[in-house]
Amino acid sequence: PENGFELSAFSGGARVAAADPLGFLHGAGKLLRALRYGENGFEADIPCGRYTPRCSVRGVYFASHFHNYYINAPFEEIRRYIEDLALWGFNYLDAILPSINIRSEDDEEVSVQCRRLAALFAAAHSLGMKVKTSLFTNGAYLEYPPEYKHTPVRDDFGRRGNSGNMLCYSKPGVPELMDRYNRTFCEAMRACGLDMVITWPYDEGGCGCEQCAPWGAKGFLAASKRAFSIAREYFPEVRRVLSTWMFDTPYEGEWETLSKDLAAARAAGEPWCDYIMADSHEDFPAYPLEQGVPGQLPLLNFPEISMWGLYPWGGWGATALPQRFFRLWKQTRNRLDGGFAYSEGIFEDINKAVVAQLYFFGDEVSPEAVLSEYARYELGLNDAAAFVELISLLEKTHTAVWETSTCLLADADRCHALAKEIDGQLPAHAKASWRWRQIYLRTLIDARRYRLAHEAGEPLKLGDGRWKELLAGDAAIRDAFDELKRLYFSMEDASSDPYHGRVRPLF
Repeated sequence: PENGFELSAFSGGARVAAADPLGFLHGAGKLLRALRYGENGFEADIPCGRYTPRCSVRGVYFASHFHNYYINAPFEEIRRYIEDLALWGFNYLDAILPSINIRSEDDEEVSVQCRRLAALFAAAHSLGMKVKTSLFTNGAYLEYPPEYKHTPVRDDFGRRGNSGNMLCYSKPGVPELMDRYNRTFCEAMRACGLDMVITWPYDEGGCGCEQCAPWGAKGFLAASKRAFSIAREYFPEVRRVLSTWMFDTPYEGEWETLSKDLAAARAAGEPWCDYIMADSHEDFPAYPLEQGVPGQLPLLNFPEISMWGLYPWGGWGATALPQRFFRLWKQTRNRLDGGFAYSEGIFEDINKAVVAQLYFFGDEVSPEAVLSEYARYELGLNDAAAFVELISLLEKTHTAVWETSTCLLADADRCHALAKEIDGQLPAHAKASWRWRQIYLRTLIDARRYRLAHEAGEPLKLGDGRWKELLAGDAAIRDAFDELKRLYFSMEDASSDPYHGRVRPLF
C-alpha cells in the first residue's frame, strides 16, 4: 500500500522495506525512534511488522503569515524541518500565499512569496510528499477598491473572525478579480505542481451582506466552485477540498445547504469537490458525525495545535497537549481519512508528532508511547519517564488555567523541577537544541509567572497587557523571551506588522 513499510530484524541489524520512497522515510523514522543510544553505540528492540497508514491524508499546514517562523526562518532550516516531519509520518505539506500582508497583486512580494512556496513544495515533492495550497474566494491584498469591501459576517460567539482584506463577492467586478488572482497564482505554481487545493470560509473569509449570507450556504459555495474550476484548468488531477470551518456558528443552515448541493451534484454526475474538511476551536462539529459527510465524501480534520488556551501563540515556549488530541481523535476516528494539523510555528512540535502518529497508526498508539519515542529520538533520553511526567504536568496546568483561570502552583513548580533534572541528563546536542530549549523555557516561564500572578491576587488567565505589567521586572522571564525570539526568528520591532504580536513573545 502507498507509504506502507515493513520492519524486520536480522543478526546484528534491521531492515526497512517500503512500497515507495516516502514509505521508506516513514519506516526509517519508526526504526530510529526505537533506538536507545549509549556510549558504545546503540541498541533497539526492533518493532518488526508490516505497517499501513490508517489515513491516506496526513498533512501539516504551515500558516505562512504574520511574519511567523515559516516566513522569517532561513529556508534551509525549514527544509530540514519538513524532512523531520516526513520521518514522523506526514505525507502532505500545506502552505499559502500570505496576501493578508502583501500590498497589492503588482507588489514584487507576490513573486517573492510564490518562489518561496515553490521551493517549499519542491522540497516536499523531493521526499515523495504531496502539496496543498489555498485559493482565493473573497480575500484580497492590502490595497483594493474601497467599494468592494465586505460586510462583516455574523459572529455571535466571536469564533468566525472578520480579519483580513475581505471583499463582497456579490459586488460587480469581485468574482472577476478573484478569477484573476487565482489564475495568476496557479500560473506561478504550474512548474512545481499542486496535488490539492482548498477554499476556506471564515477567518480569513466571508461576507455578511444580504446577497452573500449565509456565507457558507451562498457566496462561499459560488466562489469555491469557480475557484476549483480554474484550478482544474491548470492542474487537471488536483484534489479539491472544501473547508467548513465555523459553519453554523451560529446556526444558519450552512451544513444542510451544502449537503443538498453536493447530493444534487453527485446525482448529476458533476462532482465539484473531493473532500470535506471540518473542525472547530473546541469539540468536533456534530453535523458530519450525526448526519453523515455531505456528498458522501471523505472527511478531513484540521487539528488546532497552535492556539488553544494560550496567547500569544508560542509566545511562552513549547505547547504540548497530547491528551487533548487523543481525546479529539476518539470523537472522529471512525469517520476520518486524515487531515491537516494547523501550525503557526515550531513551538507545537510535540503536537505535530502526536497528530502524525494518530493519522498513521490510529488507535494502535498511546500518548505515552508517542512521548517516549519523542524523548528517545529527538532528545536522546533512553528513560522517558520524567519527560512523560513533565509533558503531562505542562498540559494539566495549561488546561486548568485556560478553563478555570487557576492551577496548582505545585504542579508548575514540579514541572520546572523535572525540566532542570532532565537538563542535567541530556547529551550536549539535545541540551542545546531548539526542541528542548523551548520546553525548558516554557516550564521556567510558567512557574515564575503563575506565582507572580498568584502573589498579586490575580487570576492566572490574564490578557497580554496585564502579563506585560506583571512580568516587566522579571529578568529571568525577559531573558527567556529573548531566547524564544531568537529560536522563532521573531521580529525585534513588531510595529511593522499589526498581526505579528499574535506569534511573538511579549517583550
